[in-house]
Amino acid sequence: MKLPVEGKSFFSSKKSDQALENKKQKEMDLLKLTIKFSPFSALGIISGQRLKENYDYIVSIADFK
Repeated sequence: MKLPVEGKSFFSSKKSDQALENKKQKEMDLLKLTIKFSPFSALGIISGQRLKENYDYIVSIADFK
């Protein structure tokens, strides 16, 4: 799922940088939730792969406590 970038502004790079960071965090949270509720399904495995490939993030047990 591709989330839109909210708060993007032509004149304010600080605002757009924050919007991109918020988008990244939301996408990561959604992928982690998918893994939490269905870790061994095809969707859960693909979500883990996307976290690694797109965000260089490896899921651990600490993410689900």
